[in-house]
Amino acid sequence: NKYVGKSSLLQHFIENLDEPDVAVIYLDLNQHDFGYFFHKFTGSLLYHYSKQKSLGLQEDLNLLLESTRHLIPHTVDVIKKIQTDFQQKKFSDCFFGLMMLPEIFTNETGPFCLLVFDEFQNLEEFDIPDKISKRNNKIREEILKQIKQGIPIYGTTTSYGGRAGVFLNEGSE
Repeated sequence: NKYVGKSSLLQHFIENLDEPDVAVIYLDLNQHDFGYFFHKFTGSLLYHYSKQKSLGLQEDLNLLLESTRHLIPHTVDVIKKIQTDFQQKKFSDCFFGLMMLPEIFTNETGPFCLLVFDEFQNLEEFDIPDKISKRNNKIREEILKQIKQGIPIYGTTTSYGGRAGVFLNEGSE
């Protein structure tokens, strides 16, 4: 069908991906805020892990944290720190923690992370202070380093050609 969009194709691919060694986090950033980003990012990671380990599946982040703590204590501790940063409105620290989380998870568990940011350019709309700060340069450098090392894979899409490259290449328009 020529009217199937990229988001539908991505979701279909992810739903049909049957790889136990790949943890997929799909984030549709179209018209969502940072709270959605935080909860969906951490919840999807823990939900996928719980499913792979045949644990009870939960939707609530706190229940997911408790049900996985005995198997991935370091990942859970990092998520709790990120959660505290989020609750204290330390969004820059929270964002930085989220960008480091896939590597921490992979190091503790083994499964490779595939992060798919649909409408990636909308990250610019999040209320993260000091978007052009040294911290964001560090985030950008870390993402690029992880991409080069193969841990994790970041997939991005955008309806606005070239906008995602602004974040990864320059950090500003």
